[in-house]
Amino acid sequence: MKLSEIKKTIADGAGVTGQTLIYDSAVSTGSNTYLPVGLYGDSIEGTYAFTTNQDKLYLHTGQGWFNVAIVNTDPTFTTSPDASYSLATDATAYNNGTSTTITLAATDPEGMPITWGYSANTAMNNIAYISNDSSVYTIIPKSQDSAGAAVMPTGALTFTASDGINIASAVSSFTLVFDASVANSSNTVILPKVLANNGNERGNITDKSASPLTITETGDVSEGTFNPYYKNYSTSFTHKKGSNALQTGTHTGYNDFGFNNSASSIAYNSIGVRGTSGLVFGSNNWCWELWVHRIKHYDESIGTEICGFAGGGNHKMYFNGNDDRKIKLKIGGIVDVLVTEGELPTYEWTHLAAVRNGNALTFYMNGVATYTNSTAFSSANPTDVTTGNGSAIVGYAGSGTYGNNNNNKFDYYYGGSIGHNISHTTQKYYFAGYIGDQRIVIGSPVYTGNFTPPKGPLTITGGSYPSTTNVDTSITASHTKLLLAGGTFRDLSSQTSPNGVSLAGNYKSVGYNSGHFRKVPFGPYNNEPWSSTSQSGSAYFDGTGDKLTFTGIQLAGQSHWTVECWAYGFPSGTTLDHATKPMVLIEGIASSSTSSNNFILGYNKNNGVYPVQYGSRSTVFQAENYTVAPDFWQHIAVVNNNGDYSMYINGIKCSTTDSNPTSPAAQGCTDTSGTWVIGGTNDTSDGTYMYKGYLSDVRFVVGTAVYTGNFYPPTGPLTQTGGTYGNGSNNVNTSIPAGHTKLLLNFTDSKIIDQGSNTTYKSSGSVGSTGVQKYSIPSLEFNTVGDHLTTPYNTSHQKWSPNDNWLGYSPAPFTVECWVYLNSFDTSNLPFILSAHDGGGSPEISFDSSRNPVWKWGNTARITSSVAVALTTWTHIAITRHHGTTRMYVNGVETGSVADTTNYDVHDGASNPLLWFLGAQRENTAKRLNGYISQFRISQNKSIYPFIPLKETMTTTTSFQSGISVGNSGSDTKLIALTTSTMTDNTGGLTITNQGITASNFGPRGDMKSGSFDGDYFTIPKASFIDFSGDLTMEVWFYQTARAGNQAYLWGTGASNYQICHTPIIKSDGELRFNIGYGSSYQYVDSGVTVDLGRWYHVAVSRVSDVYYMFLDGTLVGEYSQSTDFNYSGAGNFALGTFDPSGNYATNSSYKFQGYMSNFRIVNGTGLYNKNFTVPSAEITG
Repeated sequence: MKLSEIKKTIADGAGVTGQTLIYDSAVSTGSNTYLPVGLYGDSIEGTYAFTTNQDKLYLHTGQGWFNVAIVNTDPTFTTSPDASYSLATDATAYNNGTSTTITLAATDPEGMPITWGYSANTAMNNIAYISNDSSVYTIIPKSQDSAGAAVMPTGALTFTASDGINIASAVSSFTLVFDASVANSSNTVILPKVLANNGNERGNITDKSASPLTITETGDVSEGTFNPYYKNYSTSFTHKKGSNALQTGTHTGYNDFGFNNSASSIAYNSIGVRGTSGLVFGSNNWCWELWVHRIKHYDESIGTEICGFAGGGNHKMYFNGNDDRKIKLKIGGIVDVLVTEGELPTYEWTHLAAVRNGNALTFYMNGVATYTNSTAFSSANPTDVTTGNGSAIVGYAGSGTYGNNNNNKFDYYYGGSIGHNISHTTQKYYFAGYIGDQRIVIGSPVYTGNFTPPKGPLTITGGSYPSTTNVDTSITASHTKLLLAGGTFRDLSSQTSPNGVSLAGNYKSVGYNSGHFRKVPFGPYNNEPWSSTSQSGSAYFDGTGDKLTFTGIQLAGQSHWTVECWAYGFPSGTTLDHATKPMVLIEGIASSSTSSNNFILGYNKNNGVYPVQYGSRSTVFQAENYTVAPDFWQHIAVVNNNGDYSMYINGIKCSTTDSNPTSPAAQGCTDTSGTWVIGGTNDTSDGTYMYKGYLSDVRFVVGTAVYTGNFYPPTGPLTQTGGTYGNGSNNVNTSIPAGHTKLLLNFTDSKIIDQGSNTTYKSSGSVGSTGVQKYSIPSLEFNTVGDHLTTPYNTSHQKWSPNDNWLGYSPAPFTVECWVYLNSFDTSNLPFILSAHDGGGSPEISFDSSRNPVWKWGNTARITSSVAVALTTWTHIAITRHHGTTRMYVNGVETGSVADTTNYDVHDGASNPLLWFLGAQRENTAKRLNGYISQFRISQNKSIYPFIPLKETMTTTTSFQSGISVGNSGSDTKLIALTTSTMTDNTGGLTITNQGITASNFGPRGDMKSGSFDGDYFTIPKASFIDFSGDLTMEVWFYQTARAGNQAYLWGTGASNYQICHTPIIKSDGELRFNIGYGSSYQYVDSGVTVDLGRWYHVAVSRVSDVYYMFLDGTLVGEYSQSTDFNYSGAGNFALGTFDPSGNYATNSSYKFQGYMSNFRIVNGTGLYNKNFTVPSAEITG
């Protein structure tokens, strides 16, 4: 058909008389034909004209030409795709992941039908399966195994809509990022792994520069995975009570310690931060949040201050001794109130957040609102909530007085108290435990309702959250006014002007003793397995001769150079002179070991404190202008930028400059033949020059000044050309020519590593073996006299390890486990799996003469297994403690238990940190293990076996114990209740009558619902309830707020023959007991465990093959054999919150539960929880 005929058809279809004319254009353009002009009236009215150069159709109305359509134009999206999507990460096999469905819509101006299509780039095809049914697109994510990596490249998908001629398109990006963290790994403190046969941690150090230098090792330098880029650090306040506190009167002039000239002053184990003018709440919305982990304290009777502001209203989070450790919140003169019903939990990480949103003040614990005052700020003066420096700031100024002394002031402190004059021997007001990430955001409340706490480190713009419900994900860097996170003491809220004035990261200690605060690799987040590309490593120097030497680098005479490293030092107790004998990190020898022109970078001792200094043997050129306590990571960089010399500590330029060195003064080697020393000096006349501690990422760059101003320290390993600067790279040269990097020591070459990045090991012999393996993992082999594995230590057997790898004060839970393989067994020298240096007071795992494993405290057997270990086969051994009982398991079967209130202290009987030995009894090399150990793990504050109940909304298939699943693909689940805002909702369709329970958002986690019980209950009619036979499970999360007068029944039935229905009961004194009932033949089973008020617990009753097992938080607390099934014919109605709802107990408050319950579930046909467990079926990864 000719084009003119097409247009005629269009006109005819419009029902308009006339004709369609064809023209070249609408207006005159040379010789082209164009729409006629000057024609009006009936003779032209209704005529269509088409212009070929525009593809436009015109209609003449009698008054003129009007465009009525654009022919063959692009379709238009009326429903477009989002710019980006995050795919689900639950796929385990082909096409079984949760799909993302995208429904689009488009129209064509000419009314032509739309044909839908798509195209994907390679990255997109690598992460998902894509299909479409017309305008409905289905994107199914691939599994991690299929995709190939935990973090995949971003994919692009182009959606197309075609009218047959023209195509409209829209592009969306898709990400597939798997959670590479390992469940429950936040509690893992020891987990060694062998990487090579006959391998150890020594003699492997290599230079990673483009032209590697030869590194000579002297002494016993040890490599390991402890490193500054680990994502899970906290500040440890696990100090011991003692009288050897630091006397502050000797430190006049070091006012950033927060005190003045008072010899009887305090020895607070807290940390202060000096703020900037931006740290002001005013009338803004704000959020003040942190992670805390409380442990047993020697004396909390006076109370403990967790954190707060020293002035501007004296805001603080704390608890009084007479408040049963319930948290109080003080905000200036506005509120000073209890904000939690229960105590701050011990031995677990807890997220706390105080939030202002408009006039409301809300306090959240683990994402759950525990206090709300909707009008707290309705009449508040902004000055009541002011923080920041200036006249409003008060700090400790000696003898317990507050003063307005600008030289003795702190804005923010944590871990203790500032301003209380108490004896330095009492150590009250201190917080005992760990404090993790802390953040203050001003300008956003961050949290607008119950939320799920972050699963990864807090950042200046947000963080990593399992769910973003009620979380403001749009906060900006300008909102974040304080961010304390990571392995160093530095405020990360600002690159150029962070809070504080210290060049060591703006923190100041307020005193310390033998167990002072420090940064440790222990935090609230699950860990990812160690990787050399994401975390780097470190080398340990023992201070008695360990060092590295090399030649080939010349700084003298060069216009641009950078020398940098990370250091985690232990300078306390080392005798050093102030300027002439530093404890050397790096020395470059100009002409001799004592040359005045030697390059010296190290710690100087000055009246007990240790500033970092750069200089020569005779002159200090750059010095940290304030001092800090040791035991944390510091990034140190010395830069020559064309004759302008600077030293940066944690990215902050030192302000003290005595002079600039004149070449070659303090630049070390004058040519490439000179010797450089790392970890000490070549001057052997005084051993106090040697460095004691860890070094990571030592880099020499010649030809580039890497840093040109204040910067954020690197967040990932340094490379030949730059590094990872996740907080921002301003003032950082990230395009270093590879040839400029002359030395790069990442210390990632050890053949024995710690998978959690927690520690470095020292071995005697080459204990790595690929000969006998469990799950294809090389083992620790102990087959030669003297073979053993330890943590770093000095000649006094003091452990110089940065982590607190200890089991904890009673009643702290723990798990110690490993696989063991015995080649042979010497009954005259009984072998040891685990021991510690102090044999009189330390935990040990050994054997008796029958090869039965024995758990010891000191030299006394506490548990002797009833099952022996066979020779030449792998056996799994586990020891756990929880709720006051320690149990031993052999191949998953409980083989012994004992009541246990032992304080497994971080120190031995004196003041020395415990030193662990694997494979031998301390230094007794005869009592060694002739065989192999694999996957030895210590989990601090966590009992892993038999199971760990997860704080999550249950489904019909939820099962917490490995190897056990709900029968009939989940159909054995007959009831799940208290999971929604409607109390009668339930999975299973049973008839529920609510007798006053109210729905609550207060749950075990911020996204979990609960029911509030205040003498209330719900019932299920007898005819609707379950007739139990065989195996069963009944479980719930509960939180008791008040004791019952007699005993509180969580659930039960009732009738004349006292049907009880396997119910947990909380006695008036708080002890948990169980009533296993059938008719009048019921039996009480007492657990011996007291449950606290104001704390969430998981309780479960599980019947497996005629044995009832009772669990609290996954730990067995009772068992009872009964072969008779529960016959419901004689029972009354079922009740939750009491029992016998149709009898006298329905109105008797002495038997009713008060508090909250969440996720109540009944499973009939499957006993989900057993006292024994299935041993790990794959490698233990942390």
